[in-house]
Amino acid sequence: MLVPIVESKGRWGSACRQSAWALTCVAVLSACDVAPKSRVIEPGQVIEGFVGGVSADEPRAAVEAHEILGSGGTAVDAAVALTFALSVTYPIAASLGGGGVCLVYDAPTGKVEAVDFLPHAPVGGGVIAVPSTVRGMAVLHGRYGRLPWDELVAPAEALARRGHPVSRALVRRLEGARDTVLGNAGLRATFGADNDRGIVREGDQLTQIALSAVLAQIRRRGPGEFYAGQAGVNLVNGARENGGALTLADMRTSLPTWRDSVSLRVGRLTVHTTPAPLVGGVIAGQIWAMTLDENRLRSADLDERPHLFAEASSRAYLDRRNAAARLLSGFRAHALMRNYRSDRHTPLVVEGVPPVDVDRLDTGTTSFVVGDREGSAVACSLTMGRELGAGRLDPVTGIVLVPPLTEDDLAFLATMIVVDEDLSEMVLAISASGHAAGPAAIAQALIGLSAEDLHVRQQLNRPRILLSGQPDAAVVEPGIGEKVAGALTRRGHALEEVPFLGRVNAIYCQGGLSSGQETCEFMNDRRGFGLALGEEF
Repeated sequence: MLVPIVESKGRWGSACRQSAWALTCVAVLSACDVAPKSRVIEPGQVIEGFVGGVSADEPRAAVEAHEILGSGGTAVDAAVALTFALSVTYPIAASLGGGGVCLVYDAPTGKVEAVDFLPHAPVGGGVIAVPSTVRGMAVLHGRYGRLPWDELVAPAEALARRGHPVSRALVRRLEGARDTVLGNAGLRATFGADNDRGIVREGDQLTQIALSAVLAQIRRRGPGEFYAGQAGVNLVNGARENGGALTLADMRTSLPTWRDSVSLRVGRLTVHTTPAPLVGGVIAGQIWAMTLDENRLRSADLDERPHLFAEASSRAYLDRRNAAARLLSGFRAHALMRNYRSDRHTPLVVEGVPPVDVDRLDTGTTSFVVGDREGSAVACSLTMGRELGAGRLDPVTGIVLVPPLTEDDLAFLATMIVVDEDLSEMVLAISASGHAAGPAAIAQALIGLSAEDLHVRQQLNRPRILLSGQPDAAVVEPGIGEKVAGALTRRGHALEEVPFLGRVNAIYCQGGLSSGQETCEFMNDRRGFGLALGEEF
């Protein structure tokens, strides 16, 4: 079928003007059929003053995204550039072979929607998933992008071709996956080094020529090249050589899915998150709703609050497979808290809910948030299932291969956007990495948004607590403090200490994102080595 190419000015920008992949645009849920955006900034125009901001787990990729905002790009433009850059600078958790989910707040319409581009098993099964990152970025760009596609892919291509100093953020996670790196020839050739640890060190120059060639093809020919062109053929061959059953038919027929967000309004705030099966945000929202139920949070003294959070946390985590828990609900939150006791822990038993592996904290996920000067925002979680995905790198494409995801891999991916209905503005965009710890970390930030004597940044920085119900022990971070530990143990909680509980990236704007730098804070978690940027150009 021939697709007419229509020139137009507007927020969907150049996505449909590239004939090499116009068919992809039409096929992917009519991604290009979007009305023009008001307050249009001409592509390539350098903006002065506040341009928005970004927070991500890897600093160099965050810088590239901020540059896109400074060039007049939308939050989605910056998110696309950031995702491609992360596939180069942070391939332990972001890969062209993987996928993820993004939650988008569109300021002109006030609409919040999610796009799911998760890697899944090929029709023939096998150990290598169908990659979805590139097509996910294509549909995002098609619906909300402004800058040309090639300008968003080019920074990642340059980083791969010219090389870049390895960041501390990447090295620290590679250290935990050292055996995986050394166990695969492709990974060892890329991330290995002739030193006492056998892997690259912080500041070492990392060049990825094969990956740069794939990015160059995607830049010049569009995302369709990755699924139906030579790049796709090479990846399919690489997957098969690594034990997979991936085919070009799998690649061509795999499409992202747009879904409306699930939401809950309490007072002037509406919390939006992703629908099932991605229930991490629902878990976070339900914890928040339970602490607010019957005004518990505001009436609880400082001694009770850690216990209240732990009890709400266990109920939300244990309820995650209940069909009634797939939507945020104040009624559900109230029902779950009926047996809450402020003076003691209530152990709960729920059949069919697997225990949470609290030792599995770094699991091939990364998160980021982006907001633009016009008030739109994006919160994304990218995943490879586990650190370095399938533990194999295809040397022809330079892509780290990813296994099909399990229900457990998906359960705790968590992104959230909070809208102040009185302002008609986004006030919080937040996403989390770190497997099961992510939803609880986001819930803790939400509590800082809701309690008059607390603050989002304060909540993100203080030591975290997670009680998943299975196991029935409160997992805490170092530095929890004697007062908090005592408040929990006096009420019958067993405590277990772990190094950290999740990593969070957030944008918090008390007066709304479009109000600019005066009221906005761009926050990167102190538990990692990422970067938050929101200064004026």
